[in-house]
Amino acid sequence: MPRSTPSPAPSPEQLLDQAWTCLEDGRPADALPPLRAIADALPERWPAECLAHTQLCDLVSAELALGQAARVLDPEDAGLLWAAAELRLSQWRLHEARDAYEALARQEDDAAVLERLALLADLEGDYQRADELLARASVVDPQLPRPARLSDEEFERCVEAAAQALPQAFRETFETLPVVLDPMPDPSMFQGRENAETPPDLVGLFVGADLARTEADALELPPTIYLFQRNLERMCATREELIEEIRITLYHELGHALGFDESGVDSLGLT
Repeated sequence: MPRSTPSPAPSPEQLLDQAWTCLEDGRPADALPPLRAIADALPERWPAECLAHTQLCDLVSAELALGQAARVLDPEDAGLLWAAAELRLSQWRLHEARDAYEALARQEDDAAVLERLALLADLEGDYQRADELLARASVVDPQLPRPARLSDEEFERCVEAAAQALPQAFRETFETLPVVLDPMPDPSMFQGRENAETPPDLVGLFVGADLARTEADALELPPTIYLFQRNLERMCATREELIEEIRITLYHELGHALGFDESGVDSLGLT
């Protein structure tokens, strides 16, 4: 009986493609094994590794990978610039992030880059500029949804509609907690937290002592949920999509209010 011929090992290029597919699919942990298998065969592995660690909120490892990338790649390499921009954004080093995104924008009109520049404009309170950048992004990529922009009053009504779709226990908790509606997050809100937990595109946040604790530190803030309107709007093309995204965000933050950590919230399911 003839022996089967073993499949050839994937090339470094194939491993890198596999890693990028994992990153694009939102599976950063799955990107790391093929990247490590590349070893030193391809210097282009380092930006991908930086992005994987950034998405996994391991900013120390991301910084190390970025340092490796900067040593072996051209400063204008698109992969290096994108990895640097994404890491700096996660660290709230906004001026450095902007410099990297703008360097990419000078190379080509890319929808993802324009979206990130719009986010930075939002963080500066320049909402007109943000919407102009998003309009340009939708021209570059017609599949990109235009945000469902609402007035403050309309957004508040969407929050109320989303809350009505929550499970009863969560709805009761929602009715007892302050829910603050802000246009965008601000770095001053996150003192004492890891940067990776609170990126600038955050859609919701719970602060203060959770309701499951019998005692709270006197210095802790009262339990409060924040929703960030423009970040939520950016994810949605219609009012209906926005209500659903608000519901998911409320479910998540109310889970934290009830004492669940991130893995516990994930185990609750958000549908």
